[in-house]
Amino acid sequence: MIKLNSPDGEGEVDVYTVRDYGKPDADGNGTLTDIKAYSQEEFDARTKNEYENDKAPGVNTAQN
Repeated sequence: MIKLNSPDGEGEVDVYTVRDYGKPDADGNGTLTDIKAYSQEEFDARTKNEYENDKAPGVNTAQN
């Protein structure tokens, strides 16, 4: 995920890339076909799930 500041400086827009993995680029990644913004609903659902997973009992989210 990449965060970009909005042009008016009044917030952030969360974006994600769309790739065609049937057409790899020179690095072996899928060819970039689009960059899309998450809707507020998608962002809220995703961050809620991430928060709940981080707070779940017995889940270790520490990086090694």
